[in-house]
Amino acid sequence: KTMTVNSALRTVAQQYLLHRWASAKRCGIELATPPGESNHETGLALDIAEPGAWRAALEAQDFRWLGSIDKVHFDYVGADASSRSSVDVKAFQQLWNRNHPDDLLPETGRYSPATEQRLEKAPTQGFPQGPHCK
Repeated sequence: KTMTVNSALRTVAQQYLLHRWASAKRCGIELATPPGESNHETGLALDIAEPGAWRAALEAQDFRWLGSIDKVHFDYVGADASSRSSVDVKAFQQLWNRNHPDDLLPETGRYSPATEQRLEKAPTQGFPQGPHCK
C-alpha cells in the first residue's frame, strides 16, 4: 500500500501561513496551530490522506492520532521522540537579527507579536546573510 502524506515537516514561515489561512477560513485550511506550537515544525507530525486505513499501523509505531479534532493528523510520541519546540522560531529570530542589527528581536524561541511582525516582513527568497556557526 502507498500512504499519501499531505504534510510533514514545516518551517516556521509555512506554519505561519497555514495558521493565517486557517484563521481566515481560506484555502480549505480548517485548523493550524500558531507557529512555535506545531509538531510539524519539529518533524514529529504527519497529515495523511487515508487516516482510517493507516491508523492501526501508525499507532503500532508509536504515533498518536489526534482524533476528531484533526482527523488527518498523527503525532509521533515514541520514547525516542525529542521535542525541539520553538527551535525554528529561535532560528528565525537569529536570522532576522543577523540581517537587521538595527531592529533586533529577543532570541527566546517564543512566537510573539514582535516575531510575527518581522515574519510578515521577511523576504520570501530568504535572507541575504544566512546562518553561521559561532
